[in-house]
Amino acid sequence: IVSNGVRYDAAGKWHITWRHPESNYGHDKSRAILPYQEYRKEHDGQGPTVFFLGDGASDLSAAQHADILLVKVTGIDEKDNLKKHCDNMGIPYIPFLDFHEVKNIVGQIVSGEKSKDDFLVKPTALLN
Repeated sequence: IVSNGVRYDAAGKWHITWRHPESNYGHDKSRAILPYQEYRKEHDGQGPTVFFLGDGASDLSAAQHADILLVKVTGIDEKDNLKKHCDNMGIPYIPFLDFHEVKNIVGQIVSGEKSKDDFLVKPTALLN
């Protein structure tokens, strides 16, 4: 799990420590994924599979770099920014509603019971 950090001060307040403060999002998630992709390029495709879970605008940069992209889909149009982006750009993804569902999906993929293709949706851009 790669995320921003948290600092707890003497007054009892929590503060976010941005992983990439120069980024518009505070954490350029694609920068967290790309080293794993580079590693695999250098090692004949061997290395970790990158599962990425997201839902919003701060996840847009990382969506295209994940091996397996899981996108939270709420059904509320203004909250489904990542889903809309993936549909428009033709980026395949696995929709999910909650982490219980994610646990089941990831477990089935990792165990080999199912493949990511069993869960992927076809973005509308690919259907046109």
